[in-house]
Formats: sequence, structure tokens, C-alpha cells
Amino acid sequence: MEDAARLVGTVAAERFRVVALLGEGSMGTIYEIEELATGRPAAMKLLRPELGANAEIAARLVREGKAISILVHRTIVELREAGKLADGTPFLVTELIRGASLTTLIDAGPVERGRALAIVRQVLEALDHAHRHGVVHRDIKPDNILLVDGDVVKVVDFGVAKLADDTSAVLGEGKLTRTGAGLFGSPSYVAPEMVLGKPVDARCDLYSTGVVLFELLTGRPPFVDRDPVVLLRKHGSGKVPTLAEAAPDRTFTPALELLVAEALAKQPAQRFASATDMIATLDLARRSLETASASDATSALVTGLGLGAPPIVPSPDEPPPALFAGLELAPAPVIEQPKRDVRRFALVAAGIGVLLVVAIVVAGRDSGAAATPPPAAPPAPIATGPSAPPPPGPPAAAPAIAPAAASIVADGHAQAARGAALDALGIYEQAIVEDPHLAGDPKIRANAIAIATGKDPIAAVVALELLATRLVPPAHDIIAAQASRGTIREVRQRAIAIAIRDGFADRVDRYETALLDLQQAKGCDDRRIAIAHVRELGDRRAVAALRRVRTQFACVEREAAEAASYLDAH
Repeated sequence: MEDAARLVGTVAAERFRVVALLGEGSMGTIYEIEELATGRPAAMKLLRPELGANAEIAARLVREGKAISILVHRTIVELREAGKLADGTPFLVTELIRGASLTTLIDAGPVERGRALAIVRQVLEALDHAHRHGVVHRDIKPDNILLVDGDVVKVVDFGVAKLADDTSAVLGEGKLTRTGAGLFGSPSYVAPEMVLGKPVDARCDLYSTGVVLFELLTGRPPFVDRDPVVLLRKHGSGKVPTLAEAAPDRTFTPALELLVAEALAKQPAQRFASATDMIATLDLARRSLETASASDATSALVTGLGLGAPPIVPSPDEPPPALFAGLELAPAPVIEQPKRDVRRFALVAAGIGVLLVVAIVVAGRDSGAAATPPPAAPPAPIATGPSAPPPPGPPAAAPAIAPAAASIVADGHAQAARGAALDALGIYEQAIVEDPHLAGDPKIRANAIAIATGKDPIAAVVALELLATRLVPPAHDIIAAQASRGTIREVRQRAIAIAIRDGFADRVDRYETALLDLQQAKGCDDRRIAIAHVRELGDRRAVAALRRVRTQFACVEREAAEAASYLDAH
């Protein structure tokens, strides 16, 4: 620090007066500077002198500058200039951020749930912007999330970011290799695919963000160990605890458990497809805090369902990761389970107190009661004579429904009839668990469809999952219709995510949903994203809508005009 402090009071790059030393890390030093021409304060990051000759470390600073230069967003640190000092040391000049890292906030203990979600939503907005511009951060952690002016987020340190044009020719650098434990990122926040040496994409940032959210809500990350190798193994194959398991003295809504469980899924395909998708579920979780009474019963409900991301199911053809070679670590158990089974339970748990309702109903039920069988159909006339076919045998009997399940499902129908949608869905889930034959029950299907197309977004999302994952056959046609033309934005986005996840995205009308996104966009940033989507579709029918947006919202006038001109020309 003494060596670094010697620059204070000097002029750097002939344009900046070094005002103060702000901090020093393993790679570089950060100073507060003043631009001589304007007097404007800024921050300068310099490589430590002894590292200046290290081509790989120098490449990281170059990479960070190029990544930030691509991005212009209120939640991402602003790059002012990049260059080299007289001695060849590379530097970056960014906006000066006066604030504290998220680590400082977490060190004080668990954060109030609404505040935690508000902070993480801003992180996701930053990542959404970065991902749309081909930049994957790869090192999301509390130290790289700064809070200024209260809870305004600034995401920093893109030194190990992955860029879409990640080539030596584009970046002007040699190939950036892995360091430390053999991977980018920090052991407490690293995504499983990075641990296992598999290709990474934007979903690794969503996993790390899920870890940050988990820590904000519970006061500790999902995995803790002093040995970084053991910690990496846990991220690679360990069972993720629920929020309630990690912090039994706190209460969490099922929607919060769903949000974290999906973000921390071991397989990228089981996570949110994008930051936008995760934001939609986060917004539902925020609304669940406003509309649901979080109680000890809720925590018991979630814990009883055994939420948590499923462990990695190792492929028999896949060799063990080299990182764990010789450590005699027990492999993750092979678990046969339907895809995203955990998420189904998490969603059904959104009916707060459902198990209490079911418990009361079952407790008061005569265990010997049986469902009233439907009236038998009259026998069909049987032809006679020498040419008549042999009389048919008795028709195959419909599978008998377990008495307990039949009584439970009747209660579900009653809850649906009185408008208690979440209670009904939770009871249907319980009934199908009791007797899988009920997955084909037409009345369950009809009621679930009515709820999925209704006006309650939380209940609708739960119903979509029931339709997608519990009923036989899945109601893909209803989900595709909601993805295309659903009038509630959050429900539409969730339906799109389910269609992508379950492999029927080709049935979604992208033009219809893009226009709805454009109409329902909130704020200039959302409108710019919606305009970009409409333009990408290349459908000239959208020109009229773009022209309307151009006249209604001055902040996107240029983007809407350019998109309309582009579609007119193509």
C-alpha cells in the first residue's frame, strides 16, 4: 500500500491528477482521480507494477475495458477511458462510485426479503443488458455488486467476462487461460458447469445471482466449506438446501423458494432461460410477499415438499472431472426423476396453507369412504346370427381411484368452485400424488385451464406448471396460447419459458407476443428491448405498432423509427 500511495498527488497520463488511494487487490490498484480539463472526479484502475509484464493479467484489464465499453446501463459501471501510462502500464478510467459492496450488507446479517429482491432485480437488469450485448460476466458475487445512494446497484469487475467475439483478433490479446482452481469465478458462487469444465453461457451468471440471493435472504451461501475443492464439489453435485433449511428461524413464501430453486438448478437447461425470465418470477415472488401471509406453516409446507435443485445425474459415459481426480469423492447419486420435478412441487406450494387445508380435510374423512362410482352405461346391443362377430368381452374397467385421492380431489373441485384457486391447485397436486390416475381427470384439467387463463397471475403460473408437468397429456396447446396471446405479461413470459423448456416453442406465435410485450413495456429500457425483439422477427405487420410507439414515447423515438424503416425495407 505504501508503494501504491506514492502516486497520490502526481499526474497520470498527462490528464488525470491522482487524488487518493481507494484500495488495492491481488491484481490491481484503484485510485480516485480528477480530470484536469474538467475537474470531474473518476476512478482509475492500474495493474500492480509487478504484474504489468504478465500478459494474461494485462489481458484481463483489456478485456474488462472492452466489455464495459460495449455496455451502457444505469446498473453497470461506466467506462470513461482506457489506455496506457508512459511506462506501458494499462489503465481504465471509470465513473467514481462512492458506496459499499454487497458484502458489507450481508455481513450485517440476513436482509429483509423485499429489499433483497429489489437489489437482485437490479443485478438481473444489468445482466440482461450485458447478455443481450454478448457479454457474460462469469464472476457475479457480492464483492462485485456495489450499492450507492441507498440501494442503487452498480455491477463492476468484468475482468473475466466472456465476450461474444471472444477471439484474439477482436480483443487484441492472447487467449485468456484459466487460473487458480482451474476455473473463472469465485468458489462460493461458481456455477456447476464451470466446476465441471463444461461450456458456459449466460445461465452461469443466473446461478451465481441465485447464490447471492440465497445469501441475502439467509445470511449464508448455500454451500460453506473452508476447503475450496470441497466447496467446488458441492456446487458441482451437492444437494441445494431450501431457504427454510438454511434459515429455519426465518419465513419464506413458496414463490421465493421456487425462485431460488430454479436459479440454483445444477443443469443449465433446468434454470431460467434468461435474466428476463428470472425477473418475471422474481416479480411474482415480490407480489407474493404483498399478498401472502408468510408464517411458520409456510416454512413447514416448503420444507415438507423437499424443495431444492435436483443433483446432477452423471452420465455413465462421462469421465469424472479432472479437478476431483484422486480425491476419492463420493459421486453424486443417480436419481431417476422427471425433468424439473422439484419445480413442480415448488410451484404447487404457492398455495399458502394448502397442506393445512388438506390435513384438516383428510383428518375429518372416514378412511373407509369410497368415491361414488359413475352410473354404468347401458349395454350395447349384440348382433346375432352366423355371420355375427363373437360377442365382445367385458369392457376394460377404468382404473379404480384410491378412495383417499377421490375424496381429496372432490375437495379440490369445491375449492375451485368457490374461487380459492391456489388451494384447489395444491389439493389437485396432493390428489395426483396419492393416485397418478387422476393426472387424466377431465375436471382437474378444465379447472386448471380456467385458472391458467384467469386474472390472478400467481395462480395462473402455478396452473401452467400443473398443466405442463402433472397432467396427462400435458396441455401444451393452452400453454402455447398463453405464451402467444396471454394478456398478463408475467404469465405470458412464464408460458414462453415453459414452452422453451419443454420443447414446443415452435407453437408459440412470436409476432403476437412481441406486439404484446411492446404494448405492455414499462419504462424506456423495456421498450427498447421490445422494439429490438420486434425488429428481429422481421415481420412488416409490426410497422404500424412501431410508428404508434414512436409518437407516444419520446425516449424510444429513434429506435422505433429505425425498426419501422428496417421492416419497411425488408
